[in-house]
Amino acid sequence: MADELVFLTGSSPMLVLSAVLGLLVVLIIFVACQKRDGDDKETNETEADKQTARKENRAVPKRKKVQEKKRDIKTQYLHPWLMTTLKGHSVNILDLDFNVNGKFLATSADGRSGRCQVPRLNWQNVAGTPLGAPSPLEGAWRLPLCPDDLYHQLLCYTLTPQELHRCGYPRPCPGEPGRAVWFQADAPGADASHRTCCRCGAAFVITAGGEYYASDACVFHSGRRTGVEFGCCGASAEEPGCERSDYHVCAQGARGEEGPARGFVRTRPRSHGGGGVYALDCEMCFTIRGLEVAKVTVVGADGATVYDAYVRPGSPVLDYNTAFSGVTAEHLRNVRTSLQDVQAVLLRLFTASTVLVGHGLENDLRGLKLVHDTVVDTAVLFPHHRGLPFRRSLRSLVGAYLNRDVQEGTHDSLEDARACMELVLWKAARDQKMRERRSRGSGGRLQPSL
Repeated sequence: MADELVFLTGSSPMLVLSAVLGLLVVLIIFVACQKRDGDDKETNETEADKQTARKENRAVPKRKKVQEKKRDIKTQYLHPWLMTTLKGHSVNILDLDFNVNGKFLATSADGRSGRCQVPRLNWQNVAGTPLGAPSPLEGAWRLPLCPDDLYHQLLCYTLTPQELHRCGYPRPCPGEPGRAVWFQADAPGADASHRTCCRCGAAFVITAGGEYYASDACVFHSGRRTGVEFGCCGASAEEPGCERSDYHVCAQGARGEEGPARGFVRTRPRSHGGGGVYALDCEMCFTIRGLEVAKVTVVGADGATVYDAYVRPGSPVLDYNTAFSGVTAEHLRNVRTSLQDVQAVLLRLFTASTVLVGHGLENDLRGLKLVHDTVVDTAVLFPHHRGLPFRRSLRSLVGAYLNRDVQEGTHDSLEDARACMELVLWKAARDQKMRERRSRGSGGRLQPSL
């Protein structure tokens, strides 16, 4: 009995190994059978597909094949001027247009969904790469009123013709297209070549040919005078300025020697579409012709950036006025956008009924050489307690009504335009609440509108 147990114990590994080998052989045979069945099935399906394709080819008439081939050839537009093929819309295109610099193309087409046709807009560049629509600036706000109500509300705040004249807004010359005049208390004398520096008060000469003559440099205070001291350095009016420049500058330069200023364009009415609401602000630099636009920014009623571009001045620059404009020589080094390019963009964006919002907007419209009548000026909407010609600064208005600070350091046209729009929206929302309170018959005493 003991010998039999010893024999079984010694032969156990052999039995296990034999069982494992047997299982492996069975598994290999099973896999091989499955693979052969799959190959046979694929072969049968391939043969069936080939037979079906032969039947379909025999069923299609030869004339139909020729017509389809001709149709494919017609869809391939070939022309020696063809640069690229843009892909985006799959339905009929309604309209298309290039932007100012010609780099981007906007196309509009119908998007059909049942009975409703929804216009779709697609932005593409000339290389054919689809681009998304311009996204609003971060922090864009919600409107206190619907666009139509807001537009009609702001029409109540627009300047009257008398206010436009008194504030110095450019007005068209009757019978002289392209020319404009405006009222200014400190109008230049008969000799336009002799000018007075708007910073230090010294006299200098700029000839009609653009030659500059002055006996000394410009020494001035960059801050405003508050009482007997200047805000920049705290010096009195008798002390010399704290800033120095090689050139004297003049803020005027609007009216030429021949009378009304030239090169002005005027917004035109349109029969279709609403006027819209936009805020506009420009940054200026000093040239031999006076102040010229160096940067222009347009924002929508919701604070989204609509247009923002640097502009190449048309005359040699004397001072970039960086402390107030934020524009440097580096910003304008490679700029090719001219004032005429900006005018073309604004004339397509604005109509005669568009509500333009700004602070001291007459200076911006003079620099842009744009005549527009539907204007909301925050300097007039929130008047100075002493009346015109005194005006509150934009920084003062934003701090008083919006409880925040702007223009800390250099000015930014985008920040200023958004601040003007916020002030007007605050005013519109406040007046709307007062009307609702009055319509409900509130017994409380209403405060007069600002």
